[in-house]
Amino acid sequence: MRRLLPHTSMPISFFDLPREIRDIIYTLLLVSPNGHLTPIYIPQLMRRRGKPASSFYLQISLKPSPSPPQSPATSQHDEHMTLSLLRTSHQIHAETHILFWSRNIFSFPKPELLIATLKDMGQIPSRLIRTIDLTLAVATLKLLPKMLRLLASRSRHGAFKTLTLTVPAKEMGVMERYRRSDKEGESEMYDSWLEVLREGGKERGFDKRMCVERGNGSADGECVDPETVRELHLVWGGEMRVSGRLEWRNYVHVGELAVS
Repeated sequence: MRRLLPHTSMPISFFDLPREIRDIIYTLLLVSPNGHLTPIYIPQLMRRRGKPASSFYLQISLKPSPSPPQSPATSQHDEHMTLSLLRTSHQIHAETHILFWSRNIFSFPKPELLIATLKDMGQIPSRLIRTIDLTLAVATLKLLPKMLRLLASRSRHGAFKTLTLTVPAKEMGVMERYRRSDKEGESEMYDSWLEVLREGGKERGFDKRMCVERGNGSADGECVDPETVRELHLVWGGEMRVSGRLEWRNYVHVGELAVS
């Protein structure tokens, strides 16, 4: 990265560039275009390649709630990044590590992957994560308390600030159906889901958000049951958004969905 300027013997290096230019380069290399990253930990693949078992990929998520491939080697279109730049020099590390951890949202498709990844990353790097987006499924709600205890620890002893639970339209449809069901056991199951969220929604030391996705073909929210949205917010708290539109904030309705 060194060259000679015309008519001079003075060499210049990357660090001779203005800091503003270096920051632009750092951002292009270390910040996902849409702000989302999905850590993918594949221990068996790492061992076969002779790398430490704690190695992991950082996949650039193309959607807010991604479903990452089973292996980076099988993906033809997903972008991947590493943190090798941070290990280039002490100065680059000092100039970039805060940028990387503060500007990227770490997205996980399920709680067990979040738990395993944070534990595998170790205390020091995992405590630098500030924002997490978790895709919520009713089948994995039982893991929510364990995950929240882990994040509460990262909040007390680290930089973690915000958790967003993203509820896909399909999962929201299941919750709505069970809430209105007359079948034995289904309404009780819905109540148990609310109880898990209620316990998880208690003060944890970080901001809580929930984002519900509309069903296909919905342009104005008619495919989302306002009462289910309300109940989910009342047990979780924080902010409730429907396809990005703010509907509830701290138990106050501020949106346009009809409520009873």
